[in-house]
Order: sequence, then structure tokens, then C-alpha cells
Amino acid sequence: MMTDHTCIKISTQKYWAFYIPGGMFPLLFFLSGCLFTFNVNPKLDRVAFEHNPPIRIAVLPFINKTDKHGAAELARASFYDAFARLNYQDVELGVVDETLAQMAIANGKNPLDTSPDIIAAKLKADALFYGTVDDVTKSYLILYAHQKVRVSVSLYDARRRAVIFSDTVTAYNRTIAPADSLLGILTSIVQTLWHMNKSENLATYERLAHRMIEDFPDIVLPKPNCPQFIQKIKVDTPAHVLKKGDRIFVTMTATSGKTATFDIGNLRYHIPMSEIKPGTYQGLYEVQSGDRLDYAIVNASVTDGKFTDQKVDIKDVFRIDTIPPVTPAIINIRSSKKDFHIYITPPRDEDFDHFVLYKSTNTQKVFLKFGKSEEPEFTDSDIQPGFTYYFYAVSVDRLGNTSPASKEFVFCAPSPPPGRIELRTSGNITLYAYSSPYYINKPLTIQNGATLFIEPGTELHFARGVSLVIEGLLTAIGDEDVRIIFTGEEGWGGIRIHPGAPDARFRISNAIIENASTGIRLDAGSLEGQNLEITNCSTGLFATKDSSLNIADSLFKYNNTAIHIEARQTIIKNCDFIKNNIMTELNGLQRRQKESKVRNFSYFKSQ
Repeated sequence: MMTDHTCIKISTQKYWAFYIPGGMFPLLFFLSGCLFTFNVNPKLDRVAFEHNPPIRIAVLPFINKTDKHGAAELARASFYDAFARLNYQDVELGVVDETLAQMAIANGKNPLDTSPDIIAAKLKADALFYGTVDDVTKSYLILYAHQKVRVSVSLYDARRRAVIFSDTVTAYNRTIAPADSLLGILTSIVQTLWHMNKSENLATYERLAHRMIEDFPDIVLPKPNCPQFIQKIKVDTPAHVLKKGDRIFVTMTATSGKTATFDIGNLRYHIPMSEIKPGTYQGLYEVQSGDRLDYAIVNASVTDGKFTDQKVDIKDVFRIDTIPPVTPAIINIRSSKKDFHIYITPPRDEDFDHFVLYKSTNTQKVFLKFGKSEEPEFTDSDIQPGFTYYFYAVSVDRLGNTSPASKEFVFCAPSPPPGRIELRTSGNITLYAYSSPYYINKPLTIQNGATLFIEPGTELHFARGVSLVIEGLLTAIGDEDVRIIFTGEEGWGGIRIHPGAPDARFRISNAIIENASTGIRLDAGSLEGQNLEITNCSTGLFATKDSSLNIADSLFKYNNTAIHIEARQTIIKNCDFIKNNIMTELNGLQRRQKESKVRNFSYFKSQ
């Protein structure tokens, strides 16, 4: 039963709203200013409020069902600010958030998924407000603009184990800016654009919250002898987004001689405030390393130990970010004919701003800043052949937070052209575009266990009868506009892939192979070729029965035999043939090229 000193009353707060019949909408263009309209759908268990209303009520975090960042936090803060004006004993938002955070750590799950009875018990609350932001949209039609926000709330009474109040309110914040001249039109356009700004967004949430509270019954409680009262709070920050070292100043006007504190969202609680003069309190918080809050709202309170008043500042919301970006990595350094290109892993942080590259030219590792780039690539024209260089990189976000340094990348600069190469190598080797062309007068063999890497733009010139023999692995991946070129005197031996491991895999792409006796001979393993141009060879491509082949988007022209295949598995996709004598010999079936051009030829064979 309701105690003697408690009674029900309907709130007397009033906010003007206008209902505009659809047929009268054109008349709006003869009016000027902002109009708020609301659609409401309150449902109230009057018996519950008349006989035993909840006294202590907590407002839980709202759920955001829209794509508008910060909508749930703003709706919750606005609703709490409006609700706190009623006579209920509201649980401070900071206390709610701290309790829920402790529950999340203890249980390892979202506390809002926990039974409301358990949450109410933890908060020592009679009832809990749940809320969702269902819709946030903005429309702009030159001289007309409106913002639409729809929020739903429900009050769960833990004593009754039932919802005793629910409401869905849709708020429309409209502006009409009529004009009777060109200058007036321009002024009106600016007026309607301004209507879409942040302050109008806040006003929409505030009006919606107050309208929702109008349908919520208030109670009358006995007033304490010395009530605490906050008149206003003001939050000052150096920017909207704060970094380490930035200071947050909170000033509050309230009852004199009390204990005052403020919370910053669910990041920091009970930050002390000092009474700098009667009735004026001031507090300070300096952003620390590790602080991060996407939508920070200050909640200030005063207390004498028994009674408490608090107020939320929803006008001065801000963001805190001291978390450094993800540490980058230097992937590779690749040369061109004149420069060297340093490649870094792409950024992964939404607030990424730029990379900074550091370079050292001595073993003492005295690094100097090389430069910065918004792209994961740097170009260095000051690398001397034969010298060893050391690089590392960091990522920087828009607030200046800097990642840890990447692992050092050591680069031994190649020799100038023409390039020199060991004719038989058992170790990994890279052929650089910077050092090319490479002139190869004797057979070049990459032994089993070694890998040959060839950069885009590299040119290899072979003498007649000389081959490139791959017993290990080959990776020759060019770019569409910077191809790898295998050329030489007519009748050079071509690329012979004869791996020691029968399941070895090879990749050649964006490459030109010309003037060879056999452009590519694949004796075993699997070859993936993409965008190849094989020209003027006796046989363009020869694959034996122990091999597997996948060739796509390639061109064969002016060859005696373009493709000779005995492979156990073959995929040829979208290849062009121009003026070859024999177009294909596929597992014993020969096809002469009668037409001068055959486009988009495809063939598939599996074991």
C-alpha cells in the first residue's frame, strides 16, 4: 500500500506542440520558424501507481537500433535529465553504469541480457527504465527541413515483475523558411541547413524526453529539511575530441557547503569538486593514457551524505581517445628504374591519419624522420647501391596518438645496372628492376630449396640457347603497367620449371616472354599464370603429364605452337590467340589456327 505521505499527481510540465493537418501543409510556407510535433503512445498501469508506486528508479543504458553514432547515449541522458525533475528517487547514471560494468566483468556477458530482477537487486531499485532509439532521420528540401527521432521506453517494476509503463514517442522538429526574393531564398537555405546542426539535434531529444515525461505520473514525497539543489553545470573542453593531457573543467552552481563530485560517462566516477566560492563548485580531470569514451557525458552531483541531487550536461558532449593506432609493419621494399618504394600494411583504425617513416644509414641505428604519408607507401630516391639501410614506421591517428614502432626492416640496396647474378644459387635471390637489365650468357639454375623473386619492371636478356632453370621455386609477379620481361636472342632456351618437389607451386603474372625456343616448360608441380604475353616462340607453353596448369587472361601470338599440354589438370580461361601456326595441342588433339584472331578461348580438363 502507498504510505500516507505519498500521493499521485500528473506532471504540470507543458511544451507547445502543433498538429498540422495534411491538407493544410502548404500553408506552412507562409509561416516561419521551428515547429515541434509529436506522436505518442503511452500505456500506463494506473492501479500500480495508485496503490504502490515505485520510489527508487534506475534508467538503464538505451539500445541504439539506428546507424547514428551516439544516439542511444544522447536519448538516455535527455530522458534522465527530464525524469530527474520528478519527485522519484532516481539512481545516478554513474552508479548504474559502474554497477553494470562490474556485472559484466563478473559474468562475462552483457548485463542487459541479465534478468531485470537481478539488475534491480544490484541497484537497490524498485523499477528499471529500458529504452531504445528506433529511428533517427533528417530531411532537407531547400526551404524546409525536419529532424525525426523515435524513442521507446518501458518501466519494469521488479516488485511486481511486470511492465507498468511504456511509451513510444516520435518527435518531428521542423523548420520552414519562406522567402520573397533571391536574397531571401539564400538566407532561407542557410536557415534550413542550420536546422540540421548539432544544437537542433540536442533540442529534438530534449523536447522528446520532456514530452514523454508528460505522460508519466509523478509522486509527492516528503521534502527533507535541507534539500540539495543544482541550478546549472557547465563543461569546458579544449576540443570536441580529447587526447592525453587535455583537461576537462566542470563548473557547477548548487547549494553551498555540500560535497560535490562529477562523473564522466562510465569512464571515471566521483571526481571531487571544490567550492571556490559560496554556491560555486569546480572540478578538473586531465585525460590519462588509456582513456577512451566514444560519447562522454558529464553527470554532476551534490550531497550531504543523506540527500543527493544530480544533473546531467547533455549540451557539452565530447569524445575521449588516447588509444594508439595498431602498430604497422613494413611489408617490402621494391625498386623501380630510379626509385625505391617502401610498402606498409594498410591502416586498420577508423581514425587513422598518417604513417611516419624513419630511416637509418648506419649500424648505430641513429634514425631520422624520413617523412609522412596518408598512403601505405613511401618513395625513396636517396638510396645508394651497395649500402645497408634500416627502416621502421609508426601510425598516427587524427588526435596525434602514435602507435609503437614497427619491427625494423633491413634493406641491402642492389647494384646499379646492368645487374649481376650467380649462375647457380642455393639461396633465395631477388632480381631488382633498379638493377635491370640482367644479361645472362650461361644457364641460370635456381636449386631445390631456393626461391627466385623477380620484381615488376625487371628485364632479363638471355643469350641464344641459354635457359632459366627452376629446381626450387619461382615468384614473378609484375604489375599491369610495369611488366616483367623475359627476352633474348631468338632461340634462347626459355623458362624450364623442373622442381625437386612434385607438388611445388609457381606464379607468373603480368609478364612478357618472347623469342624463346619454349617460352615456359612445366615438367612437374603447378603453375598459375595471369596476364601473360608469350610471343614469337617455337612453343609458347609446354606442360607435361606430371604437371597442373591454370592460365587466364593471357595472349599467345606469332608462335609456331602456342600451347602444348599433356597436364593431368588444365584450366585455360579467356585467352587470346593471334596468328599462331598451331593454336593448341591438348592431350594429343591438335588444333591449327585458321582464323587470324581467336578471342576469349577457354578449356577445362580434370583428372
